[in-house]
Amino acid sequence: MKCTLQIKQDGGTRIADVQFYFYIRFGDDRHPLAMVSMFSLPDSDVFTESSGTVYLSEPLSASDGLIVIPITTIHSVVSMFPEMRVSDDGGIIETGKFSLMRHAFLELAQFSNGELFEEEEDRVL
Repeated sequence: MKCTLQIKQDGGTRIADVQFYFYIRFGDDRHPLAMVSMFSLPDSDVFTESSGTVYLSEPLSASDGLIVIPITTIHSVVSMFPEMRVSDDGGIIETGKFSLMRHAFLELAQFSNGELFEEEEDRVL
């Protein structure tokens, strides 16, 4: 099972599948890195028409999309689901594109003062 990440890159966010994690050492300093396979930027027409809610993209080829990133650029773990369409004969076809799904809690947490849930004292089960 792949781990899909939302990462910070070039002042924005991008989506990537982790291939593996590793360290590189310079003298006594260890630097944690990840080899990732990038997804394209979202389809701009779909993204605009959906008011920024549908992030539909494609995996990039190894020569274009395989990069090494510092793990400090990882923003969150996300999911990418294959886009499917129904053909004229009723069959299901995968388009080769993927749709982003973020955890709703992460979006809500940015508006919180840190107290999303009230703590219950002396709770009896």
